[in-house]
Amino acid sequence: MIGVSTVPLLLSVDDEENIVGSLTSPPIDRVLSEWLQVVGQSLQTLHLRSNRFASRTLGAVLETCPLLTELDIGGCELTDIAPITRAYRRESCILRTLKAADNHISTASQEDLFRLLGDADCTAIRSLQSLHLEENPTSSSNRILNTLSSALFKNNTLRYLSMTTDQKDPRVNDAEYRLEKNHQGKWLGCEELPFECRLALLGIPMVKKLPTAIIEIIFDFARRDVYREILWCERVRT
Repeated sequence: MIGVSTVPLLLSVDDEENIVGSLTSPPIDRVLSEWLQVVGQSLQTLHLRSNRFASRTLGAVLETCPLLTELDIGGCELTDIAPITRAYRRESCILRTLKAADNHISTASQEDLFRLLGDADCTAIRSLQSLHLEENPTSSSNRILNTLSSALFKNNTLRYLSMTTDQKDPRVNDAEYRLEKNHQGKWLGCEELPFECRLALLGIPMVKKLPTAIIEIIFDFARRDVYREILWCERVRT
């Protein structure tokens, strides 16, 4: 369990990974903001799943956590992610993984982020590799999916996307089909293998017999292909 004292408050993380405070503590937004003032500068991963707080607090999270690369805000009853989109636009966000499933994020807010994915002038949005938006509101029209599809034509860095759509709406099904056809499995380029993967090559008997110069070339040019994956989730009925 992690505890952070803020006079006169006590903040902790319970066994279910929910942020909790004393019964007399102020709303979670203030408690979270004060906690991040203490530990935020060094955080790279932050999981806030199922902790209810206002969307505006997301701005404070990103401001106090400049090194944050993974953020889980699933199930936090958020209505929009505009603070995150604005942070990307200001080039002050380096999130690689954003998990925002199981919220109430408006289609307008989702569409705004999708539009930014295709903005060639925004360097920061190229950091985003994995986006989880399943179990959020969907539109009765195919506009939001068309916006996403147009943006992905210009984006070669988003690797994984999960969404929930209205399977019964033929217009959405058509837009979903076109999105799948154009972007599912799209080759995004190559990336260097992590050092530990390249080092593992030395354990292969055949590689051990190669000249040192060849092994050095393998280390320098070892790459792997990267492909885009889009996952459509069936809406959970309650």
